[in-house]
Amino acid sequence: MGISVGLYLGPGSPAPAWMMSTLDSIAVVQSDRAPNGFQLTFTTPRTPSEVADFNVLVAAQLQSGQRIIITASVGTSMQVLMDGIITRVQMDPPGAQSEARISVIGEDISVMMDMHEYSLEYPYMPDSVIAETILGEWGSLGITPEVTFSASDAISLFYIYQQVGTDRAYLNQLAAQNAYVFCIRPGPVVGQSRGYWGPPLRTETPQPVLTVDSSGFGSVISLSASFDSTAPTMIYGLVQDTLTGLPLPAMAIASTRPGTLAAYPQLSDDPSISGLLSGALSAGLGAVSAIGSAVGGVVSLVSSSAGSAISSGVNAVTSGIGDITGVSPSNSFAMQPLRLFDHQGLNILQAEARAQALLNASTDQVVTLTGRLDALRYGSILIAPGVVGLRGAGNRFDGYYYVQKVTHSISRGAYIQEFAMAREGLGSTIATVPLTQVTAGGTP
Repeated sequence: MGISVGLYLGPGSPAPAWMMSTLDSIAVVQSDRAPNGFQLTFTTPRTPSEVADFNVLVAAQLQSGQRIIITASVGTSMQVLMDGIITRVQMDPPGAQSEARISVIGEDISVMMDMHEYSLEYPYMPDSVIAETILGEWGSLGITPEVTFSASDAISLFYIYQQVGTDRAYLNQLAAQNAYVFCIRPGPVVGQSRGYWGPPLRTETPQPVLTVDSSGFGSVISLSASFDSTAPTMIYGLVQDTLTGLPLPAMAIASTRPGTLAAYPQLSDDPSISGLLSGALSAGLGAVSAIGSAVGGVVSLVSSSAGSAISSGVNAVTSGIGDITGVSPSNSFAMQPLRLFDHQGLNILQAEARAQALLNASTDQVVTLTGRLDALRYGSILIAPGVVGLRGAGNRFDGYYYVQKVTHSISRGAYIQEFAMAREGLGSTIATVPLTQVTAGGTP
């Protein structure tokens, strides 16, 4: 099983043979958040025809602003790794006993969305529609929008949203406030890409399984796993509702992320746990609901009656959640941080959506894995973002993971991948992680 690399210049013209013969290595960084990047390293001696300059340096296709598409195959598995734009070229001149090293560096095609800043209004448009509109402007680069409805979409009809900055920055901003991601997914064919804006891709068909084997026959070279019980965070606070003018409670107590990957997820949307929380918080919510009468329908945060009501409400909410930390540790709340929600200038529905997004994002880093794998042993190419199974790491860490980032390092005869993966808790959702693909969270 060998490695095959494709390098395309412009929208799809293969690189000439002389250029490929000087290509020494390729590095590509893929992640679920734009931008991603690449580096092509060429090594070449100075030939009689290169007295003035090196051919790689003067090649028109390798100048700043030119488009580069990189593909790789291991066996029958071909992937478009990068569809990008050159942003920088650097050279290390040859010494007495060495060749020149020329590095061509760039970002994925979203860099073109980051060139110009705009001040634009999007009247009464939901976040997902704004994302679709922005991505639709970049069809000339071969980008097809992949946009998912967000929880905040239904509450956008009272506002005129304002973009102040580049398209890429605004797409990332909209994604972050929904606990979503924005990235360019190159392929599946050369010259075409998908502009993904939506929740982390935790429901994708799993990629071939990664195997940890202490005897040295597994695909994983090294692996480090971490479990952080304090990562998931419950959110609560009072928001001065812009529609009514009243301070109202905003709260998030359970994750609503689609696609559960762990057998024991932290802050899961379990009805029994949610019921326990709701009961414990009832005293707090009751106290806060009295705020309207305390301020007499007029917002006056400096009035003693309003301050007293707010203080009572917050204390009751804190006490209510504090009751839960005394239950069995199996409910996973004994070490769960409780953070104040301090975003203002929102109505209560927006505040609830933002609080939920903060909680959802916090559960993404409960269990994290980093490691290196040999793509030749793996027999395939691990891609980010996506889902992959892991076996051989023990009951706590086996199972399916969300692949957040992969760094591809390709040289002649070698293909090493460094990866970062995560999920919301310990334990596998299936008894045995199969070598063949099955639906994540399903049964073999």
